[in-house]
Amino acid sequence: MYRYFSYAALLFTTLSVIITICSYTKNKSEKESRLHQLLIKSSALLEQYLIVVLFLIFAVFLCSRLLLLGKLPMGIHVDEVGMAYDAKSLIENGMDRHHVRMPVYLQNFGGGQSALYAYLTGFIIKVAGFSVRNIRLTAVICAIPCFFCSYLILKELFHSRKIALMGPILVTVIPVFMISERWALDCNLFLSFATVAFYFFIKAVNDGRKRFYLLAGIFFGITLDTYIISYMVLPLFLILASCYLIYVKKLEIKKMVLMAIPLCIVGIPLLLFQLVSMGILPEFTFLFSDFKRLPGYRGGEISFSNVLANLNVFKKLTISGEPLSYNCLPKYGPLYLFSFPLLIYGITVCIKDLYESIKKREYKVTVPVLLFFFAALFMAMIIFEPNINKTNEIYLPFVLFIAIAAERIFSKRKAAGVLILFCYMLAFLSFSNYYFRVQKQEYGLHELFFDTQFGDAITYLNQHYNVNGRTVYLSIDYDDVSQDELMTGLYGNVPLSEFHEEGPFEGQYYLGLPENFTLEEDSLYIIGENWGHVTSYLADNGFTRDDTFSEYTILYRDPK
Repeated sequence: MYRYFSYAALLFTTLSVIITICSYTKNKSEKESRLHQLLIKSSALLEQYLIVVLFLIFAVFLCSRLLLLGKLPMGIHVDEVGMAYDAKSLIENGMDRHHVRMPVYLQNFGGGQSALYAYLTGFIIKVAGFSVRNIRLTAVICAIPCFFCSYLILKELFHSRKIALMGPILVTVIPVFMISERWALDCNLFLSFATVAFYFFIKAVNDGRKRFYLLAGIFFGITLDTYIISYMVLPLFLILASCYLIYVKKLEIKKMVLMAIPLCIVGIPLLLFQLVSMGILPEFTFLFSDFKRLPGYRGGEISFSNVLANLNVFKKLTISGEPLSYNCLPKYGPLYLFSFPLLIYGITVCIKDLYESIKKREYKVTVPVLLFFFAALFMAMIIFEPNINKTNEIYLPFVLFIAIAAERIFSKRKAAGVLILFCYMLAFLSFSNYYFRVQKQEYGLHELFFDTQFGDAITYLNQHYNVNGRTVYLSIDYDDVSQDELMTGLYGNVPLSEFHEEGPFEGQYYLGLPENFTLEEDSLYIIGENWGHVTSYLADNGFTRDDTFSEYTILYRDPK
């Protein structure tokens, strides 16, 4: 059913774009009609209650992000596990699980991981404890400024509060935003913080006040901590934007320097870390931070040799999606299929604005949107195997392009604009139903996610049994062994001093079974279903079974 709706909506948006272009070419406006008059009255009513409408949209936004947050996506991603233990260790010990003190960039599994998500999540774990839901809350909380800044950016672009509502609506309903804001992948913060930084940049250029340049610099600096790709996207954008602003005589050097100061303060430690990982600088310690070389430095993944293989990257990021279902559900794509004509129209409008701006040497506020898109697309072309999470910042200009196109359609054909909004509402309802009710049955665990039942069994054991002074033997199912140490450390609240990612722990947890069972020993066992013969043996020799979990059995000896 959705498939037919999608094609019909695609046809409708395509026709709306064509008719709007023709209207601008012939300078025709919408004819007066009862429908037109009704829409004008509705527009006046919207203006009157705009704040109420904005917060109603925000309520939908929050519900779509918080509902079943700990259960969907199902299980826990391998990077979520590593980040969560690092977050716990950082807040408790001031070092990550590899004993690196206050790192500016995490080692994770060797290839590196941005540190900002872990530092923010550490505070949540400190206050509320660890759970899958709690570590994903960071993504939701950081998405809230993105929601409101999408409104503020469009308000700067169009000076219309009503048109500015398109930003929050699109950020709420477009699949890629909802999917990326519901799980704890460090790089997904790039999109959220880039949106905030971009708003302050646009505001600074439009308004001219120093405080907005300073805020832009602060948030561009923070954005550098969200993902390593930002090290190239943001400088490239700022170089392009500076050249453009110089050309149109809109650049004030003193104010740009003011923006550069906080950006450099954050950027210099990250640059030093990269130089250490590249072998240009030796490892060193400065103040409270250790600068250690990454075992699996991935700088070689960025190369112009990737361009030919990435010629289809725009299609992948807009229409076709990608094989990684945790980034994109193929049925709906990253943006909805019918968004594509609007996206292309918005890009075309911005290119036209750039041409006219250069020709007349007059500043146009839509040009920075296009320049940010160029910077993000360039980066997507030169990285190895680009996907949605690697290039998530590109969806900021995508949303703005769609909104720019929608504004043009609204200005000429209000009824068509309303119907486009209606299409987005219907698509969002269909997508939400699929995400919350169907996805689990069709996909189960997405790639690189694994079941939390083993970890849940450890948590349950600590809550319902006296584990003090008792050895806990853990016999893990074959499908779960890849991260057994991390899962045990995280769910078992194993202190960093006892944790070893490779090798036996020094505390009460023992990964595996004892070489010789001592049946009189007052031990606890968590046995996976692959080891049913061990469960039967222990049960036959005086241990009591607790079958709370379907895939794991807890065994304990009744007190005499």
